[in-house]
Amino acid sequence: MAFDWKRINKHADFSEHKMFHYKTDDTHTAVSTSGYFNDAVKTSNLETGDIITAVTSASGTPVMREYIVTVNASTGVVTTAQQTVS
Repeated sequence: MAFDWKRINKHADFSEHKMFHYKTDDTHTAVSTSGYFNDAVKTSNLETGDIITAVTSASGTPVMREYIVTVNASTGVVTTAQQTVS
């Protein structure tokens, strides 16, 4: 599937970044693909440093992952990096 702008919601807006929630039936692999969130630049003003909490699917089981936008579409393609807590 492709990014669905109706499923992304901004839930916090700080001076340095925004936080979004996104729910999809797509897999983590699809969501983490470079360019997946390109349309979110227009629909949600997605910028470098923004955080996306995504609920994705793993064989039908919901899985939550957190991503940070590492490059925004001003360069042509949105890229994200999965965040981990140590």
